[in-house]
Amino acid sequence: MGEFRFRTPNDWQLPNEVAATIHIVGLDGIPWPCKVDWDDTTLTVSRNREESGRTFIGYQTEKFGRLMVCTGSLLADHDYDLLLELARGTLNRARNQISNWDEGGLTIKADVHQKILKATKHLGTALMSRNVGQRDDLARESIELTLEAVFELSQAFGDQVAGYRQSHAGVERFWVACTAPSNPAYDGYFEQETQVVPPGAKRAAEENAEPLDGLLGDFSGEPFDQVRVKPTQLGGDQPLPTQRPMIVGPFLDTSAGGMEERLVECDDFRARRALVLNTMRNTVDSLPPNVSMLHLVSGINGLGHRHLNYAQQLQLTVDMLSLREEMELQTPTMISFDFPWAERLAGAVGGIHPLQVADSLLRQGVRTSYLGLEMNLDYGTTGSAFRDPLQWIDLVDVWAQLSVPLVLCLRMPSGVSSNVLGQNKNRLVCQPGDGMTDQQRIKMLQTVLPMMAARPMVAGLMWQQWRDDDDMRFPFGGLVSGEEAEKPIFEMLRQFRKTI
Repeated sequence: MGEFRFRTPNDWQLPNEVAATIHIVGLDGIPWPCKVDWDDTTLTVSRNREESGRTFIGYQTEKFGRLMVCTGSLLADHDYDLLLELARGTLNRARNQISNWDEGGLTIKADVHQKILKATKHLGTALMSRNVGQRDDLARESIELTLEAVFELSQAFGDQVAGYRQSHAGVERFWVACTAPSNPAYDGYFEQETQVVPPGAKRAAEENAEPLDGLLGDFSGEPFDQVRVKPTQLGGDQPLPTQRPMIVGPFLDTSAGGMEERLVECDDFRARRALVLNTMRNTVDSLPPNVSMLHLVSGINGLGHRHLNYAQQLQLTVDMLSLREEMELQTPTMISFDFPWAERLAGAVGGIHPLQVADSLLRQGVRTSYLGLEMNLDYGTTGSAFRDPLQWIDLVDVWAQLSVPLVLCLRMPSGVSSNVLGQNKNRLVCQPGDGMTDQQRIKMLQTVLPMMAARPMVAGLMWQQWRDDDDMRFPFGGLVSGEEAEKPIFEMLRQFRKTI
């Protein structure tokens, strides 16, 4: 068994929620389950392989809150200083990215270079120091300075690309969507006198020489270009939930606790399969003209659960994509994957990387228009930990290798007012993390989202939850509170929409 032994500072703490997220990643980029031991002076992270790897751990920064950072690639069965290796790994990633972006023509402020130079000097001094306390202090300062430089660098990247988008009309538009509100009183957020139709519907209208007056509208000043509605909200004599372009779905949520009750109550997989496919077939037969996308399947993460094992998830996904081909459907489709960093594998026995799941599906010849990356940010071990902006860039670059446009599907807690697990014993409820403030979470998204909009393969962003209590698995994850008051995250998305 390969062990990575780290000396920890005297004042260091290891909360249970941090210990549960520690993992090692090798050259293949796949997290490995680890055994973690800490005796107040030495942190031992071990796995059943002798190979080298990078150790990921939640680190509490002074300015940005708790972030998942990592060491450089280390040899197993050696002793290391934890803070020195985290400083080395963080600085190395920052210097490499600066070099790449500098060669690409990004204007990098002198302040960024100065912070990196100072962080490098601190790390060098720490490496030569024999005083343990001084070593730790200098390593901490190096990490903080490096992360400040990373955020400044990332903000500059996002700002410069946003300026390019605004000045070049031919650049494909990055869209922002959210789940439609369940309360009809909030239709005002999305309704206007005019209606935006998807490109396919516009072309059809032009071919039929139908007048387009009153169909096209300008939503550039609004926070959301599209809304997502459930298939059950369509059909019959009920009015459409919105006149905006609609994303319909998901028809199937494969995540634990995410399946509709009617699917859970089915006797077996055959009955579930028939219900899902019939729902899709009936919905597609009566699609309104303003449907811009069908979100077929969500929550795929390479693992199964008691209501739908992994093989059944794959079978249903292939069936739905095949049905799309059979019906000669032209409406774009999306399937989305939970835990896109594959961090779920760090605490699981078995399972495969979601990227490998997507690759396997595409190799079977089925086609989808978009791949969604679902991130339930800062929800403990059942969600995705916040990472520095450069790790987000690495993530989309890895997924972009599949050559299918990506959609970010986000959710995070804000306005947390109580201990949810203290009130609800349901094991599927995710406790919001306590390592970041609301301001730090929003600051992170303000930095990351413009960078994501700048990546050519990222087509759009969808916020997964409207109200705080719409999905009780993820409390406080909405854009509005349970009393339907707008939260600061709503205004942040509104401002972000204006910048792009």
